[in-house]
Amino acid sequence: MKIYHTVSIDLARDDACVHVPALSGTEGDCGTHVLQMRLLQNGSDWPVPDDATALISYARLDGTGGTYDTLPDGEPAWSIKDGLVYVELAPACFAVATKPWEEIWLTVTLLRGDSQITTRRIPIVVQRSLVGDGEDTGVYVNFSSVIRQYIGDTAELNTENNGNIVEAVNEVLEKCENSAGGVSTVCGIAPSDDGNVHLVAENVGALSMYGGIVDGQLSMDGNRLTDLCDPEENADAVPKYWVNRRIAGKNLLDNWYFKNPVNQRGASFYGIVGPCIDRWAIASEMEVSITDSGLDICCPVASGRLGQFLENPMSLNGQTVTATVLLTYNDGGFVVALQLIRNEEPISLYQIETDMTGAVSFTYTFGSQQIQEGDRLCLYFGNDDTTGGNYGLAAAKLELGRHQTLARMEDSEWVLNEIPDYTGQLMHCLRFFQIFRTQSLRPAYAEDFRPPMRGDPTLSTFVRDDVTYYTASAEL
Repeated sequence: MKIYHTVSIDLARDDACVHVPALSGTEGDCGTHVLQMRLLQNGSDWPVPDDATALISYARLDGTGGTYDTLPDGEPAWSIKDGLVYVELAPACFAVATKPWEEIWLTVTLLRGDSQITTRRIPIVVQRSLVGDGEDTGVYVNFSSVIRQYIGDTAELNTENNGNIVEAVNEVLEKCENSAGGVSTVCGIAPSDDGNVHLVAENVGALSMYGGIVDGQLSMDGNRLTDLCDPEENADAVPKYWVNRRIAGKNLLDNWYFKNPVNQRGASFYGIVGPCIDRWAIASEMEVSITDSGLDICCPVASGRLGQFLENPMSLNGQTVTATVLLTYNDGGFVVALQLIRNEEPISLYQIETDMTGAVSFTYTFGSQQIQEGDRLCLYFGNDDTTGGNYGLAAAKLELGRHQTLARMEDSEWVLNEIPDYTGQLMHCLRFFQIFRTQSLRPAYAEDFRPPMRGDPTLSTFVRDDVTYYTASAEL
């Protein structure tokens, strides 16, 4: 079983313009992950010569590391095919020292005669494996309120320990062990006849997010909190780990869940340039069908485009964003890209092209003043500039940060981390487009709509099934 990660690196740009998404793995998860590296030169493909050789280097933050070109079984750790480099990640890339997680940097050096090229660093975030025999310790604790208080405001933590999360949780555990009960409910679960509240991980959000109880203490990945952070130096390490690693980031895109999209225009097929499902528009030749499994996209010719313009793009100046799309099938040549429109001229910021399925992502960092007043920013999907193609899209995401939180792997299948509320997505979309069955009910000004539109709209009509509908559009 192999999991392929598509990475594009531009060798001709400086560090400020290099945007490499972090890869995720678990301790001991070796012999599974393969990097498919596409090298670029100023945005254009730079095919790797077939007669080049490769050397892989890895380094941890503590300064340890190593190099390799073969795997422990003696097989080559790299190959070159069709101008791309394929790199097998060795077991040493999935070893964690003491922390619940560790970030490892990986580089690939290409050698050919007297010439040598080394890529920029590729981050690999490795999570420590769970440790435990799975036995029930019989300890049932209500500590979720402590976690919530701590994450909300450490100064308001209602304990005698002045905001120390480790001592606070242990205090709750001690009280629980020495008490016969006396509570009405814990996390919504009532006590049994013996006065105890029996909880499982599904009942207590904090229990499931940390991993359970070890030796009578709250644990994460099988390690007691007292083993994970020094109260004097880093008392908030555990909550920050949970916030950064467990919660899906906010999606900057609207109407991104393509298995149940907002589709006020009501068509099941869109094949002309212009608006498609809400907030998405076809910019060049493409056919889009709405199915139970998502969007089916057919690009009969090269360079088909389906995109969404972002509201308030200047707010992203100085920010790092990660774009991700979950593909259910891919004929090859699928493209996901960020594009800036300035004075009606398109400027390509970053894009990747892939023939993989599953979660495909890239990371990009905006300059502090890169996006100017009047610029438009678009995330689009499509195919390459040479051939047509067919693709299946389940969902898409643009979020702040360097890690994608759209989907995760479970039992070799990609699973979305969240399913958006349809009503909430509709309310977002109504700021840009609204539809009326009766002309007299359609207002003329943005403030008179419910919800108010983002600006005074353009009024129009369309006909579906011999019925005329009256529309108001304030699309970007």
